[in-house]
Amino acid sequence: MNKDSLGGNMERLINNISELLQQELGLTEERKEVAAYGLYVFISSITGIVSIVVVGFLLGILKLALVAVLTASGLRVLSGGAHSANLRNCTLLGMIVSPGIAMLAEKLGHKIPTVSMYSLVFVVGLFALWAIITYAPADTPNKPIISEDYRRRLRNLALVYLSIWAVVIIFNISGTLFSPAYDLVLASTLGILWQAFSLTPGGYKLVAFIDGILP
Repeated sequence: MNKDSLGGNMERLINNISELLQQELGLTEERKEVAAYGLYVFISSITGIVSIVVVGFLLGILKLALVAVLTASGLRVLSGGAHSANLRNCTLLGMIVSPGIAMLAEKLGHKIPTVSMYSLVFVVGLFALWAIITYAPADTPNKPIISEDYRRRLRNLALVYLSIWAVVIIFNISGTLFSPAYDLVLASTLGILWQAFSLTPGGYKLVAFIDGILP
């Protein structure tokens, strides 16, 4: 099965499910589009996570890879972001990015001084805050989020998610609630950084470039 047929099958599946929801729940066309967008994000996220689990297990970095992808995915569901042209490319990109983040966290996490870790979290948090306020929810032309009310709610939820993440990470670094685990902190922080970058025009351009070079 080539990438075009895979993408087409995904689109048909999402359309069929969203049409069924529209019929059963009496959704408006706008609500149907919202449901279709949510389904696409959910299915692509699950597919990506499963593939990352396999790669992370094989490389011996499963825990860090999961921290990176779950942190990023939680924000992605609320904030949107650049999507690959099809599910295959999306999966391949995830199999590179999250294990790559995990390997960096494994190598560098315990070598970063506490002050530097605080600084990194602060800078990444500010960047993510700016990206969410400026671009979230970042959709795609073929899966636009039409409802302004829904867009506002997603943006606000993304800001809440970022705030909770920052509190948990700061508690981890300080050892307030549990022993510091700098490798996990770094994996989570880089996951937030990648997701925030995917909201920006630069993130869209990078994903489009990667789509162009993949066979």
